Amino acid sequence: HKAVRYLVDIEEKIYGKNVYFDAVDYIGKTNIETLLIHSMDDHVVNYKNNFMKMVNNIEGNEKVHTITVDNHFHNPTYKEESVKALVEYLNKLFALKKDSDKIALRDKTDFNVLCTLDEKIMHEIINFLSN
Repeated sequence: HKAVRYLVDIEEKIYGKNVYFDAVDYIGKTNIETLLIHSMDDHVVNYKNNFMKMVNNIEGNEKVHTITVDNHFHNPTYKEESVKALVEYLNKLFALKKDSDKIALRDKTDFNVLCTLDEKIMHEIINFLSN
């Protein structure tokens, strides 16, 4: 807990009182059309503890819309195959010790494969923005 307090103190010095703003409260009260997209297996922003908390808080607010996907980790707008390829790439990258090996891996990698957008999700976003 001491480490968290220390980090919050540092962030407060950088960002001021904005550190204490809670997105859940603000999104729940918004009058602006909002689209939230989240993957159930996101390891960075936990689905149950973060996203579902927000969803439960926005219940009844017809301005906030949600899309839930799975098997997309922290990249809900990427194709599932791209997410898997990205994970494989990162695992290989982190296993390498020498910078020259990391550069060689980077140079032979087609990043378009790792970042291909999911057409279905993108259509959902376009439809949302068009309304």
